[in-house]
Amino acid sequence: MIFMGFLWLRKIFFFVWEESKVNFYFYFLRTFDKIFWIEYTINIIQIVLTILNLVIIRFYIDQKTSPNLKLWKILFFIKIIFDLLGNTYEKHLLFSAFHLSPFAGIQVAFRMTIPWLISYWMWYEYAFISPKTPSNLLTE
Repeated sequence: MIFMGFLWLRKIFFFVWEESKVNFYFYFLRTFDKIFWIEYTINIIQIVLTILNLVIIRFYIDQKTSPNLKLWKILFFIKIIFDLLGNTYEKHLLFSAFHLSPFAGIQVAFRMTIPWLISYWMWYEYAFISPKTPSNLLTE
């Protein structure tokens, strides 16, 4: 939970900090053409959905049930869509690494996805399997 919170804070920090490469990237896109405000907005929505990731992890760890699991199921799919659409800076970084060498691209892809796969798994298990009986992988 602390690690995911750190990743979320890091993502927000680099998005809003004026000296960061991510902020400069979106600033450049927004000033170049108004159509890129769509990518900027998608990235903001993706960051907000990442906050919900922390809520799900907390529910999962505490084995709390939500009164509306249907909402969490819908938000799970929305999160996947916005994670694929909302990370334009990260996608360009990944494509650049693959252009450098396939091995570098695989390393960057591995480092970018592994931390988030655990939270996806928790969210999926919480919303679709059963919040009352999470797997014992975290408690063993």
